[in-house]
Amino acid sequence: IGTELEPIVFTSIAEQSNTALPGDWVGLHVNGQAAVNERSEGLLLIIGKYGRLEDEIADDNSGILSYISVQYAGEPINNEYGGINLNGVGSSTKIDHIQAYKCLGTGLKIRGGNVNIANCLSTQSYGSGIIWDNGWTGKGQYWIVNQTEFINDTITLLTGRSNSLNQAPRSNPILSNITLTSFPGMESRGMRLTNATLGNVNNMIVTNTKRGIRADFSVQEILNKQLSVSHSVLFNNFINFYDNEESAASLFQDASFNNSIEAIQMNGYIGSSTQNATDPSVIDVWFKPSKYVGAVENDQNDWTKNWAKQ
Repeated sequence: IGTELEPIVFTSIAEQSNTALPGDWVGLHVNGQAAVNERSEGLLLIIGKYGRLEDEIADDNSGILSYISVQYAGEPINNEYGGINLNGVGSSTKIDHIQAYKCLGTGLKIRGGNVNIANCLSTQSYGSGIIWDNGWTGKGQYWIVNQTEFINDTITLLTGRSNSLNQAPRSNPILSNITLTSFPGMESRGMRLTNATLGNVNNMIVTNTKRGIRADFSVQEILNKQLSVSHSVLFNNFINFYDNEESAASLFQDASFNNSIEAIQMNGYIGSSTQNATDPSVIDVWFKPSKYVGAVENDQNDWTKNWAKQ
């Protein structure tokens, strides 16, 4: 448990000589006993018995992570990459104000479980900024993925997955107040929803990406509102809603989703709009009342100040 003025920093010893690089060390793994719908051999070697459906403890408590910055992590362990890794973490765990900074591979990876995560910042990951996978059914509010330097054109800022249609539980999170942004002119992707994930995403900003939202093989789920991106704003993207033979993201342009492509004045990841926002606390009491889109309302309410590495 850190504080705004005294955060807990996990970093590379090479920072002492200003030579730290992404992947200098493995990263932080938290292993809980909530359900994980599939465990690869590599993940099994990391988490052992935890997360098996037959041993599921939905309200498992892995403790508290608060005001934590994980930097230059992501060295592969058993073919699994990630700066902050939450493996089958249960709902009694408390996680808020966490940052993954310049991690090799994914910044934050959520594998199954039903942990709730507030105030999360993934900065300049060398893979996806945040991934949920393997049956995650938790909630998230105030998330930022900020890509500040060019890595390559295949970086996806936020990726949602489940694993497959046939393995329960299916990922089905509820998210609100998300900002996904890259440096103007970069070709990183915004959000990709794939591998059978369900979910409800509200009050999101996606800007300065090559493809704002991509949604693969999920036409029926979108039409049934089992997979929903609503009350969100996409602007300054090369394509806001990406369609091809796999993706049907243009379905989110239907008026019932109440999305907008009207530009918002932003200062990096700071900025918001009230025009088409919805209050997530009406959906679930876990959420803080919020009537704006985006993760950081304005400079005066910048919850990343002081503790997060810029």
